[in-house]
Amino acid sequence: MALDEREKLAIRRMRTDGLGYKAIANRLAVGRDQVRAYLLRTDTQPQGTVDEQWRWCRWCGERLPARADGKKPRFCCTEHRRAFWKHHPDEGNRKAFYAFTCAHCDTGFSAYGNKSRKYCSHACYIRHRFATKGGKR
Repeated sequence: MALDEREKLAIRRMRTDGLGYKAIANRLAVGRDQVRAYLLRTDTQPQGTVDEQWRWCRWCGERLPARADGKKPRFCCTEHRRAFWKHHPDEGNRKAFYAFTCAHCDTGFSAYGNKSRKYCSHACYIRHRFATKGGKR
């Protein structure tokens, strides 16, 4: 996958701030070899050492200062957070899957993030709720 202009700008910015190939690749969710090849082509060199109190936005690469409450920010704004997760859905840590049996058709199904599901679909809910079969009472 080719790097887009946003990623190229973020890579150059992070490299001049002193980050290494692997750190840049992890922050932007791209391959280390892609970062390395791009930086070697553009001859971008680090300008100093990395200051650990700073973090970088995972979407645009902008520096993020440490928060007063101790949390480590990942994104500079809500728009960048949404854009990142839209383009990288596989990086989410999805553990909240639950297994159920449908109250109407007795088939097994799984749902994400909802512990109290009863039906496998809206159609089963309607059939069970209004006691219809095939659309007739």
